[in-house]
Amino acid sequence: MLTLQSPPQGAAFDALHAVSLGQAGWNDVMVAAKHLVGADSATMLWHSKSAHGLAHTETADIPDHTLQLYGSHFHTRDPMALRHWGSPAGTRFSGGQELDKQDNISRSFWNDFMLPCRIREIHGCVLTNDTQWITAISFQRSRLYKPSTELLRTEQAFMALAAQALREQQQRNVAELSHLGQLLGPRHNLWMIVNSRGELMSDVHHLFQELDHDRGLQLADNQLRHQDPRWDRRLAAALQECAQDRRPRQLHLPDNWGRSYRLYIGPAEPRYSQGLQSILQLRLECRHIFHLPNAELIAEFFSLTPTEAQLCHCLASGLAVKDAAQVLGMAPDTARKHLASIMKKTGCHRQPELLRLITSL
Repeated sequence: MLTLQSPPQGAAFDALHAVSLGQAGWNDVMVAAKHLVGADSATMLWHSKSAHGLAHTETADIPDHTLQLYGSHFHTRDPMALRHWGSPAGTRFSGGQELDKQDNISRSFWNDFMLPCRIREIHGCVLTNDTQWITAISFQRSRLYKPSTELLRTEQAFMALAAQALREQQQRNVAELSHLGQLLGPRHNLWMIVNSRGELMSDVHHLFQELDHDRGLQLADNQLRHQDPRWDRRLAAALQECAQDRRPRQLHLPDNWGRSYRLYIGPAEPRYSQGLQSILQLRLECRHIFHLPNAELIAEFFSLTPTEAQLCHCLASGLAVKDAAQVLGMAPDTARKHLASIMKKTGCHRQPELLRLITSL
């Protein structure tokens, strides 16, 4: 837990304290930090090392066209990001007109991105750098600016506390997601925090490897993908649509014979979002035709008699009514009477509807 005392310039430190407690988002921190250093805009960036791409941004006063241009093209040609790909946390970086006198990538970044977007100076600091992510905060200015020694010290303290808050959030997030999976059954359930492209925003790779499935779904370059292109497109569309309309949805995907996945996708709750906007919460459930709820659970859930629950279990296992009656030692007509009672109690009108209801438990 961060313990901070707000200095005179302390709106940014107050925002950091709030985000560390899960009471604010990183975009709030960016707004306050921009004013702290006297910049025109501020950006927090998550670069994915495995995908070599920009996974997420939180911004303050960045024009949409500037952010789109950087995200679609120049994030892979940012000389400061390339130069500090292996730099440790706490490393400062800066860039301005001197980029025009360096290599071709630097000159292109200055002439084709910074000048058209009216950015004359960029400076910032690497917050974290591990095997998965490089996260950094950068400030943009439309004019050259020479900060005082006192402001530099304040900015340095702010960056150190921002890095600490981010690490604490990530550790707490992984622990809570792991706990959820343990409660639901770690071999069949996994909670993940992803962006709109299905890229993991929390490190749960080791939990994914423990799932009981045949690898129809895979983590390729830190991104959740289906090995069948048709189903992969459906997964990508569901994630994009949920990120846009913020409406929860379910998606069923095949695995191997007798196995499938059920995905619950929705906006991440504040306690799991790590203070990020437009992040999605995904529950992945591995299903198998032989992993059915037992008769006792069916009876309790739908207020059925023991015999009715046993009949439901047989039908969900793939038996016809006649075969289920033989297994349970009753006449087929008796089984059909029990089935009619089950339909009434569950509110189902057709047998396939009943089977879907049972297997959804």
